Amino acid sequence: SLLGKGTFRRAEEATAGVPAAQQSLDDLGVRLRDLERREGQIRTEYEGAPASKGVLAPAIMGERDVRLRQNAVEALTVSSLIDAATNRLTSAQRKADRAVEEKYGPLLEEQDIKLANLNIILKSPAYSRAEKDRAEKQKAVEEKKKAELETKKTENAEILKTATEAAKGGAD
Repeated sequence: SLLGKGTFRRAEEATAGVPAAQQSLDDLGVRLRDLERREGQIRTEYEGAPASKGVLAPAIMGERDVRLRQNAVEALTVSSLIDAATNRLTSAQRKADRAVEEKYGPLLEEQDIKLANLNIILKSPAYSRAEKDRAEKQKAVEEKKKAELETKKTENAEILKTATEAAKGGAD
């Protein structure tokens, strides 16, 4: 009978988890649109700021870049979850990888620069023994920080991989 067909279909969809999966996908879509709007707001907030702030311009633009990068990381993460939920797993993983690189790439690059500068001090005959000893201690601190960042980067990548796998599971 056609009368019970719709009711039967809705019951089967509910059993398969279709409404919950669709709600999750809708929520992710709304979040992504919010992040896209926030990017525009961030850019608008800083329009004309460098010209009017003079000496503070580099700091202001640096703050803008940090906020835009944080927004991009979140947008890439949400976008990868949407892709996973719609069975576009390769795209999802690529976006998750980009999100991790956006977040940790600049931090690791900064650590590499610090370590390179410390190595210059250690190899230079222009510095005293005491200065080289301080540089050696600082190098150990910076190497530890870099190792911690590498660990966090790996953990974050695993978390996003798990999240995309879970989102894919919700789409089946």
